[in-house]
Amino acid sequence: MVTILLLFVIVTLHELGHSLEALRLGVRVSHITLYPIGGVAWLERMPSNPWYELRITVAGPMVNFVLAGLLWLLDQALQSAFPGLGSGGPFGGYIVPNSGGLLSMLVAMNLILGMFNLVPAFPLDGGRIFRALLALRLDYVRATTIAARLGQGIAVLVAISIFLPGSGAGLISETWRLFLAVLVFMGAQGELKHVSRRRGTERRTAGEVMIREAAVLATHVSLTSAREFMGGTEQPIFPVLDDFGRPVGWVTPDMVESGLAVRDSGTRIGQIMLESVEYVGEQTPMQEAIELMIERQYPALAVVEADGRLKGILIANLAIAPGPPHEPSLN
Repeated sequence: MVTILLLFVIVTLHELGHSLEALRLGVRVSHITLYPIGGVAWLERMPSNPWYELRITVAGPMVNFVLAGLLWLLDQALQSAFPGLGSGGPFGGYIVPNSGGLLSMLVAMNLILGMFNLVPAFPLDGGRIFRALLALRLDYVRATTIAARLGQGIAVLVAISIFLPGSGAGLISETWRLFLAVLVFMGAQGELKHVSRRRGTERRTAGEVMIREAAVLATHVSLTSAREFMGGTEQPIFPVLDDFGRPVGWVTPDMVESGLAVRDSGTRIGQIMLESVEYVGEQTPMQEAIELMIERQYPALAVVEADGRLKGILIANLAIAPGPPHEPSLN
């Protein structure tokens, strides 16, 4: 039980290494998920600069190597200060490396986790480091494809090793090798699917993806009328237009219900709407629009004509393709 708890602590520190470096570079971290064999730092996006991705990815294993070094130095200092620790007494065999002590175990766990993550196989850190290095000379899609295929090749070799006698049986059991092979192969496949969707998105514009026949509201519409109007559509958010057809705000059904709970039913939509509206043109690249929504936490974008009149809308949870847009790291 103690070993498992220590492993979770080490994995958490590893993921914090990724997360803190991401925050330093201006990339928000959604959350961290811990699993029995590792963890995932969920980043809202990966920076387009390969050097930034490299820094974020390397930060995790570096935490483990630094911890291993510090713990080893502490262990050596304790042995020098208390020579009897390894040969008896109340602490005998608990700290000194050659006797399976706590510090030596922590050193080993950090070294193993750090080195394992440097294997160049998606979705491990090593695969992302390899992708970032390739992206310095190749386009992102091509770099990801090469790195993911390499990861799948390594996964296949690990799976084949199960049937070879004496191939690492003393280090990793057949069950674990099969599990890791499947995990890496599927993780790489997921990355390939995501980058394929991203490639398709990069080639499209906001005008091609937007909802053209969006339901809209005028600023003078009452809350009661707005609720009745919204009930006839499944649209989750509604642009509010001024008298010239230009978007001036957003409103959702929940906002209307909350307004009716504390205001008069004749209150106008313009009094409760969210007034923050971001505009893009029809020719804006879709990837640029998606990154804008993610970075600034916009629920939707208004696609407008040259004179500012509404042409269509992009809704965040519909425009952003499913997949790992935050490029999680699995460790």
